[in-house]
Amino acid sequence: MFKEFAENMLLKVNSGVIHTVEDEERNCKINEYLDDILSCLLEKTGAQRAFIFSYHNGEKSIDGRGFQKMTCTNERTVSWVSPIMGDCQNLQRAMLSSIYKTLISNDTYFIKDIDELREKDSVAYDFIRKHGTKSIFLHSLKREDGLVSGFIGIEYVHICECDMEKISKYLEKKALKVMGATLGEIIDEVDFLAKEVRN
Repeated sequence: MFKEFAENMLLKVNSGVIHTVEDEERNCKINEYLDDILSCLLEKTGAQRAFIFSYHNGEKSIDGRGFQKMTCTNERTVSWVSPIMGDCQNLQRAMLSSIYKTLISNDTYFIKDIDELREKDSVAYDFIRKHGTKSIFLHSLKREDGLVSGFIGIEYVHICECDMEKISKYLEKKALKVMGATLGEIIDEVDFLAKEVRN
């Protein structure tokens, strides 16, 4: 009786953490595709950094409240700009609260000069400023049901004097490609992905 109970408990504990060869292959394809999207963003926009942040849960506090976290899952930079990905793991979403709120309601958030953030959200301002960033352009990653699951963005180390509308449309297009890949709608067509990323 106890043996059967123990076996059932072990099965339940281990059922959510099995990582298969197929999972690994699929994740590798998705990551290659996402990295290509970011490289393309750098090329087309003249930005110095492009990245994807994914939202996730971060376990619970002692009183049972679920933590809302985010992680930089993919990043591409020009050769002379240091990456931020290593420092941007398991961050509290509240760290970028004004940005988080804006992306939920507007889908996009363009900050031509990050000094605009200094009074409005000093925590977000300090976080972004430390990257050497002067201008930042973000677009939400949103599922069909409206849930925002993260964001894609580009950063400039100078105040960007560029066509904001053009960048907005380009980021929106790339955000849709990211969501298509991560939700599995097009990831099985590997040859198609390689051709599509440059569009």
